[in-house]
Amino acid sequence: MYFDKILHPAVVILNRVPFKFKIIMAISILFVLLILPSRNLFLNYFEEKRGFEDKLIGLQYNNYIHDVINVVQMHRGYSNGYISGDATLKKDIIENEKLLDQKIDNLFKFDKRNLNLLSNNKNFIKSTSQLELVKIENIKDNTLGADLFSQHSYIVALLMKTLQDTAKLTSFDVSDDLSIRYISELLEEKLLLLHEYTAQARGEATGILVRKVVSTQEKKSLLSLYTLIQTFKASLLDTEVLEHLDNYALIQKEITLISYKLDEIQQIINKNIIFAKIPSYDSKLFFNQSTAVLQKQTELHQILSNSYKNIVENTKQEKDSKLANTTAIYLSITLILLYFFVAFYDSVVKSLKKLKTASEMISSGNMNIQLEVDAKDEIGDAVLAFNTMSEKLDKNISFLDGYKMAIDETSVVSKSDKKGIITYANKMFCELSGYNEDELIGRPHNIVRHPDMPKEAFKDLWQTIKSKKIWKGVVKNRRKDGGHYIVDATIIPILDSDDNVIEYVAVRHDITELEDSKEEIKKQKIDLLTSLPNRNQLLEDLQSAKKPILLYLNVDNFANLNDFYGAKIGDGVLKHLANILTEVKAQAKCKSYKLHADGFMLLFEEGNLNRENYKSVFEKIIDYIEKKTIDCDEKSCVSITVSGGISFYQEKGSHENLLTNVNIARKIAKAGDKKFLLYDKSMNRDDDYANNMNWIKKIKSAIDENRIITFFQPIIDNRSGAITKYESLVRIIDEEGKAISPFFFLEIAKKAKLYSQITKIVIDRAFKTFEDLPQYEFSLNLSIEDIENPQTTAYIYKKLSNYTYANRVIFEITESEEIKNYEKVKEFIKNVKSYGVKIAIDDFGSGYANFSYILDLDADFIKIDGSLIKDIVTNKDSHIITEAIIAFSKKLGCKTVVEFVHNEDVYEVVKSLGADFSQGFYLGEPKLELVSIKDDIKAQIF
Repeated sequence: MYFDKILHPAVVILNRVPFKFKIIMAISILFVLLILPSRNLFLNYFEEKRGFEDKLIGLQYNNYIHDVINVVQMHRGYSNGYISGDATLKKDIIENEKLLDQKIDNLFKFDKRNLNLLSNNKNFIKSTSQLELVKIENIKDNTLGADLFSQHSYIVALLMKTLQDTAKLTSFDVSDDLSIRYISELLEEKLLLLHEYTAQARGEATGILVRKVVSTQEKKSLLSLYTLIQTFKASLLDTEVLEHLDNYALIQKEITLISYKLDEIQQIINKNIIFAKIPSYDSKLFFNQSTAVLQKQTELHQILSNSYKNIVENTKQEKDSKLANTTAIYLSITLILLYFFVAFYDSVVKSLKKLKTASEMISSGNMNIQLEVDAKDEIGDAVLAFNTMSEKLDKNISFLDGYKMAIDETSVVSKSDKKGIITYANKMFCELSGYNEDELIGRPHNIVRHPDMPKEAFKDLWQTIKSKKIWKGVVKNRRKDGGHYIVDATIIPILDSDDNVIEYVAVRHDITELEDSKEEIKKQKIDLLTSLPNRNQLLEDLQSAKKPILLYLNVDNFANLNDFYGAKIGDGVLKHLANILTEVKAQAKCKSYKLHADGFMLLFEEGNLNRENYKSVFEKIIDYIEKKTIDCDEKSCVSITVSGGISFYQEKGSHENLLTNVNIARKIAKAGDKKFLLYDKSMNRDDDYANNMNWIKKIKSAIDENRIITFFQPIIDNRSGAITKYESLVRIIDEEGKAISPFFFLEIAKKAKLYSQITKIVIDRAFKTFEDLPQYEFSLNLSIEDIENPQTTAYIYKKLSNYTYANRVIFEITESEEIKNYEKVKEFIKNVKSYGVKIAIDDFGSGYANFSYILDLDADFIKIDGSLIKDIVTNKDSHIITEAIIAFSKKLGCKTVVEFVHNEDVYEVVKSLGADFSQGFYLGEPKLELVSIKDDIKAQIF
């Protein structure tokens, strides 16, 4: 009673509130009490806290590795001066190596205390082993300065990759805070690269000033370093995102000073080395001035490192404070809502008890019920409804009887006991199954089971209904006469008051006609454009043919006709030709078929047509076709010519060979400008053999005379409009200086075992071309033959291990049904990706579009084939397929590249569909060796 008095005010309020609001309030309480606090608040907090700790550990890895890189760079500078002739630097080198050992030891100790990453990091292990090779004790009298300098640079590159590996594992550069992302990018890449290129310039210039001799190659190298230093120096100047930091002025000051000092160093290099006849500057003074600039960059690194640490720690403190405040608010809300929830419960329960009592009265036969109404909400309305229910109950029961009769008259209905024995079967069940009622009652339902239905389907059915759930599905049944019928069935378990199954009711609808029509559609063997039978039907008809004769007809220059008049008129030409052949087959007693593209086939049986009269018959058919004209529009019409091949059946040959033979005859007829030719065995090899031998000779000559070259086609970033990548394309320069497409020689090179040599040449040229162009990525096409050739893959791995910018390499692998050994391909991709290489799926959508292929091969880019892109503006199907491929790629996190962008309209469409990159003649034709790009860069330097 005392508790009721406490709850009374809340109960009074809730009795006047709509029941919908009470439900919403109850759900909100559960949401606040269970879901939000436990999941969204605390778990996210601890996850963010771990993330902050990981970032700070990543920062420490960055600092330790940065210290090691600084000492290695100093060692490179000392060593270059020493090997160039300054023997006084030997003592400095020995002291430097002691410091280097100490720094590496400090890094190892830190790593073991934390994540223990470096013992398994291949880049770090390789860098420490390489360091032993460049120590002074291993420097020989005949050691070349350039080789020693390159070894040092390779070690620095490995250490930078190690730094980037630790950054990924600690989420060092992952944050919603733009300041953290900006600083991490500087610490992880841009400032490191600026530091490295400055150190390289110091080392190279110091060695030159010691020797007092400079080569043209060394000048080019210094110019290249100048370009890189200028690029990364410019990236430091854009610091607006850090304006809110307390030490922003200090950062700006340091960056300005570094920029000024770098310009001074470059002026010394230009004046005293590049533009001087003889290098004349004091080498030690220059080394010290360069070192001062590097020290300033190290100081900036430390300032940014401290800023990163402060931002992370401040953000963590803000999260801690927010959690405390949110927890306090949560507890307060919980207590208030708990009070109202209890009151709500009491309000609802009292009304429900009245409803329960009324239900029990109805079940006992008492229909005249008048309950007292206390609440003015929806439950109060329900109580009022109970007061009138007894008056309508009899009427509703009669309605139910009417519904039962309606279902019986329109549906196939049966009842069965718990064991599946039929206890009731309506008239429609008897009519559809062919059994009478006496034959069905008392029999199990498997009396109508069809052998086509798998046992697993009925196992699922029984598991579902025995678990008191409704089962729905399509079932094929057997009629008494052996025929079949198909029903859309719903089986409902009927439960007693104790929730136990007492029987099952099955309601079905006859869908036999619909399902049979679906099967017929599946069996269609008709070309949708022309309504002629297609290749599948031809293959089937050949199986039953006794002595078949084939005439293969092809429209001459159909591709040009299609391009000139457009796809619509091209389709009209094919329909017109199909109509003509329909007329021909009635008179010539043959069958006509539509094959792929513009190919048509006529199938004859030897009898009326034979080896003596076939020429005159086929001449009449072709003449009849070519005399017809086709209306294009109201103003013009088109006439066509055709060429073809003929093949008679062979006693010892299979009918399937007819298709191959007739195609050979057609190709030779077209090549020889003949109307048609009869297939002869001599057509198979002789001409091809002579042509192949000629090409093999040309390919070998091109390899020996260094005439295998590479063209490069630009790939445009659709967002910025800038060139970010190039595709490497192989060409042969013939003896007259003309570039020959791989279409003419690549397949022959494969058969002649020359293909792997071409692959290596293309790789060498592409790597060399982009060695001095670090702003671009570049792609190379690899075939399945390349990947399955152990010598080629070994050459690729070696090339990547010695290439500083392997992360800018993209290998394009053509999506093809020819790939049988997926494990071999996946292994190759895994190996090259360990060097940072990216993978692109080439020619995707060209006829064999397998989406699971992308998932299997871990692709970074999907290149959409030009066959989809070329008419995407006018072809709705191409537009839909391309849009689907792009959407699917985005879900996987893959970038998309569209090929064959040949005009502005196509370019605008693919951009609107969300494609990431574009390639095609409209955006840029393939260029020879990127000569123009290199010249542009040199012009900017001077």
